[in-house]
Amino acid sequence: MIRHIAATIATVLVCMSVPAQNTEAIISNLIGKIEKDGVKCEATIHSISNPDGDGAKATLKMKGERYCMTTPESSYWYDGKTLWYGITLDGNIIETYISEPTSEGAALSNPFLMMKHHEGFDISASDSKTIELAAKDRKNGSYGIKEMTVILDNGGFPSEIRLRMNTDDGFIIRIDRYAIGGIDDTDFTYPAAKWPDAEIIDLRL
Repeated sequence: MIRHIAATIATVLVCMSVPAQNTEAIISNLIGKIEKDGVKCEATIHSISNPDGDGAKATLKMKGERYCMTTPESSYWYDGKTLWYGITLDGNIIETYISEPTSEGAALSNPFLMMKHHEGFDISASDSKTIELAAKDRKNGSYGIKEMTVILDNGGFPSEIRLRMNTDDGFIIRIDRYAIGGIDDTDFTYPAAKWPDAEIIDLRL
């Protein structure tokens, strides 16, 4: 699920203000900002079957190909070479898996690379505040995503994303806030000292 959330947020950030501007220009501009300054985002995730429930909080930070994604259940840290995947229980990481993904594996879990290779979606704007994204591969989806509906606020920023997977389940992501910049390079490295009792499973061996 974490990969789908990251891909969704990244794709939505790409599509800001599509009705008013050229899509490719927006993508190029945002990729440049992420490579130089980074971006951070906070969101609340709801099941599509329970859109008014409490939801789960998530954060995503990206700078170039590096990223950190955190939910109440699990977290990812990727520094451009090493990927740490932590499983959370009662607010603490209890297991951490370490790997060095291949370029193909990195592309499947890295929201920045998904953003750069967004060609898997057809993008259209039904009105000034609604953006529709449909996977060109309707059978398999793009990164497991079949379609998205993005609702923009009055300032042209995404406020809600309705996502349907290729398995026809789905969820709703409400963007609470996001900002360009303010990223610390240490954000992309697993903070081992914070969870000294976590079991480390090194898949690189």
